[in-house]
Amino acid sequence: MKAISLAPPTNWVIGFAVLALCASIWLQKVSQQVPEPYLDEQFHVRQAQAYCAGRWDVWDPKITTPPGLYVFSAFFVPFVGGDCSIFYLRLLNSIITSFDIPLVASYILRQRLISKYNNQSSKWSIEYASHSAINIGFFPLLFFFSALYYTDIMSTFCVLVSHALLLSKRKSDGRKPQSMARDIVVVLCGLVALSLRQTNIFWVAVFHGGLELVGALESNNPHKRSPAQEQVQDFQSVLRDSWYLCKIYDSPAEDAGLGDYIKMVFSIIVASLAYWKVALRALAPYLFLIGSFLGFVIWNGGVVLGDKSNHVATIHLTQMLYIGPCIVFFFPGPVLAYAADTVLSRNRWSEKRIWPIVYKILLALISLSASIIIVHYNTIIHPFTLADNRHYVFYAFRWTILRHPLIKYVLAPIYVLSGWSVLGLLSGRQSDVLQTRKPNHKRDQEESDGNNSSFVMILLLSTALSVITAPLVEPRYFIVPIIIWRLHLPSSKMTHLPTMSRKYIFSNTNTKNKSAQNGQLRVAQHGKWLLWLESFWFLSINLVTGYIFLNKGFEWPQEPGKVQRFMW
Repeated sequence: MKAISLAPPTNWVIGFAVLALCASIWLQKVSQQVPEPYLDEQFHVRQAQAYCAGRWDVWDPKITTPPGLYVFSAFFVPFVGGDCSIFYLRLLNSIITSFDIPLVASYILRQRLISKYNNQSSKWSIEYASHSAINIGFFPLLFFFSALYYTDIMSTFCVLVSHALLLSKRKSDGRKPQSMARDIVVVLCGLVALSLRQTNIFWVAVFHGGLELVGALESNNPHKRSPAQEQVQDFQSVLRDSWYLCKIYDSPAEDAGLGDYIKMVFSIIVASLAYWKVALRALAPYLFLIGSFLGFVIWNGGVVLGDKSNHVATIHLTQMLYIGPCIVFFFPGPVLAYAADTVLSRNRWSEKRIWPIVYKILLALISLSASIIIVHYNTIIHPFTLADNRHYVFYAFRWTILRHPLIKYVLAPIYVLSGWSVLGLLSGRQSDVLQTRKPNHKRDQEESDGNNSSFVMILLLSTALSVITAPLVEPRYFIVPIIIWRLHLPSSKMTHLPTMSRKYIFSNTNTKNKSAQNGQLRVAQHGKWLLWLESFWFLSINLVTGYIFLNKGFEWPQEPGKVQRFMW
């Protein structure tokens, strides 16, 4: 495979410099106006300073996460010549947000695009990856905490490094070399991520393990064909091919209906049982991580380290309903473009058969009913949410769910529409999320910009496992799944190109057809507006939330003289 340069184009170096400048200004402003540890910082800073002083036996019982951040800080601060003051501790997160995370994000995006389209790089793919990486650095939930000493920044970075490691070995045919050295690196990256936050187990082990398993099974199939070449099969044929040929039924998500997802799940299960040695070899490092995590839970007597009474694991299904509107809020551009495609699509309104229409109506009713049942029986409002008016979530609940008992049911259609939009964008399709149409067998794989159904299913499962066990609703808990979603969002959905023009972008960049190359440049230029809209939106949110945090403080009557500040 052709080596991928990490250096962005010269014009985008300026963009990365602007991100670093904004992060440094934000850090400086926060350090000037909030020189003392704020909110949870008081626990993190105190613990890090104890480690900096060599007091490794000290542990604050109020801290719920492992000590990875504090250990790293104890070595980072002397390296930059600091004194372990709060400024230098915050500086660590600022550097990671403005440099490390965008660099890894750019690599992931370029690796994904190059592996999809004949292993060829292009000016467009480099620019798209660079611009998207800069936007991720400005992502409000990351950028805001870049000037505070919280665990979220380092935790997210380690998960992304682990994800980059997975993709770096994935070739265009899904093959990855199996080596003990690579397994050791995977385990070490996973352990570092787990040392920062316990819920990372669902990303470095479940999410990556699932993708690794599918890739290993597909590469073991000697008759492997691209997803676009797969023919529609009955359930019995799918199981037979999975058992005898190790053939995974993994259609592109844009063509997959509910039945295709069911076939895909059983196909993976059957192939894993039939070729258990292949499956076990692929899952070995991830099973080690899961075993290590379970050993920690048994030793610790629970998942969280401290303050266990206020952080009891529970089943909180409404978290999966909340994440949809959260994504829609932060990414309104592609959502609105997707909605426009859905409404204006000719195929959407030209269906003459009655069954597809009935199917979609039934699916919508089932989704809405499930949402209503979940909000009725599983709406959990943590005492911390009601007691702390410094977080935006307090006001979101106060102005909606807590305003009237019926409002939580009124929000159910919003949850459903948001969820469908998020899945529809991820799959790459322009119409309904779960369709009844058959796959387009004539489409080349190079023209498919969406994800396979296995990826969508594994991402949904990992996201659910990582958030539904948390009784407390905090946008910070959504950072990793949202960034993974954005990194794997089909590039066509961030350029919003007309279907007839979009094919030029995904054509082979080695083509000698100058008209196609010129068309690619024209289309790429035409589609940049959505990326710039994302940049503008993130900057606007950061300016507003930053201004409120710095200048709109207030005091609690029970704590006179102490400024309280609004934050995520």
